[in-house]
Amino acid sequence: MAWTRQRITFTVGVAIVVTDLVVGALLVRGSTPMRRVSATTAPSPSPRLRSPFTGEPVSSLDPVLAVKMDNDTAARPWTSLVWVVLAYP
Repeated sequence: MAWTRQRITFTVGVAIVVTDLVVGALLVRGSTPMRRVSATTAPSPSPRLRSPFTGEPVSSLDPVLAVKMDNDTAARPWTSLVWVVLAYP
């Protein structure tokens, strides 16, 4: 009986399928149902809110709008800078 390429390919394919079935059966058979574990840790005290820009304590975080202004002569004059709360040069 001669082993042709087709017969070798078929035999290897069957061996892979059988191996997968055996491993799958062992995994399913050996698995145990998961049990529920309740968390009993004490809640940590809430951290104080700090401003992401200054690091100072704040009572609430307001929405932030960031705008990048060019230092180019075509981008000047800058207007409405009187409304800026915090500016970094």
